Amino acid sequence: MYRTLLMLTTLLSAPALAQVYQGTVGPYPIVLKLEKDLSGKYAYLSQGLSIELKGKQDKQLLLTEQIFQIDTGQYKTTGTFTLKRSGQGWTGSWKAPGRQSTLVVKLQPFKAGKIHLPDSTGLQKLLKADPYTFAILNHPWTTRKDGWVEEPRSKITYPRVKNALALNRTLQDLQLEEAAMALECRSMGGGSDLTSWDSQTTITYQNTTLYSQQTTSSMFCGGAHPNVNTTGTTLDARTGKDVPLKMLWSKLTTKEQHLLYLKAYPRAGEQECLDVLMDSRGSEYTWYLTKNGLALFPNFLPHVAYACAEEVVVPYAALDEYANQSSPYLKTLK
Repeated sequence: MYRTLLMLTTLLSAPALAQVYQGTVGPYPIVLKLEKDLSGKYAYLSQGLSIELKGKQDKQLLLTEQIFQIDTGQYKTTGTFTLKRSGQGWTGSWKAPGRQSTLVVKLQPFKAGKIHLPDSTGLQKLLKADPYTFAILNHPWTTRKDGWVEEPRSKITYPRVKNALALNRTLQDLQLEEAAMALECRSMGGGSDLTSWDSQTTITYQNTTLYSQQTTSSMFCGGAHPNVNTTGTTLDARTGKDVPLKMLWSKLTTKEQHLLYLKAYPRAGEQECLDVLMDSRGSEYTWYLTKNGLALFPNFLPHVAYACAEEVVVPYAALDEYANQSSPYLKTLK
């Protein structure tokens, strides 16, 4: 992102920038974030995609919006804000290049207002730490017929579990994080089809005390090639709290995970894949629970070797020697 080096004296003497503003460009609701060096970004709330801003101030505040074009590697100017102080906010106009007509701009310091999502720890943390992203994601989400919930701007969809309030709050928090990343990724291409983020979540294990899921996200945010990321999440089904691996198998070290993975690796005859895996020993495996055992996945493999990544499921009976004998969860896996 663009960053200027100096902030003009006139701005320093003005009322402190709220940094995050809400308002309208013409009839369109927006949220705008302005840094002290006059760089920033804004988003139309109906789309959720951020547009970079580069600013300067003389008698007025001028913010030039720029979209990075991945196909050309160049930035394209798509509009300019001309603003002046109005109380603690800003008023002025927005104009597209080559056009005479303008849209009226009205901005006021951000206030959360109505919260459209179920309240959760993650939602409150987001509001406090990043009100800009909060404003983008704070709108009604769509509940599908199967009970899963979709964030409409990013299309990120996560499950919900019937009669599991605390667990569902944690699932919403996980979804908030990925939806924010997906929208940021798509913003890097100006919302064009040249950037993408596709996500698939699967519930891999569920009983009255444990819940586990796997999420595979495929994304292209610019750069040399697309990327794939696989994560595993295991939660207490009653409280929604994270269940770390050591809570189940305290003696299952990274080294032991690696040995178990190689022992069951389904492509043991492919030497190139084995060489890559051996070179990656010491790396942390993604893990999640399944009905047949503990799933291990080498999410750490580099892009050029990702085709070698396979899920390996280690039967629970084979993990007895690594068990955390004080775990309240293990007996539920039998």
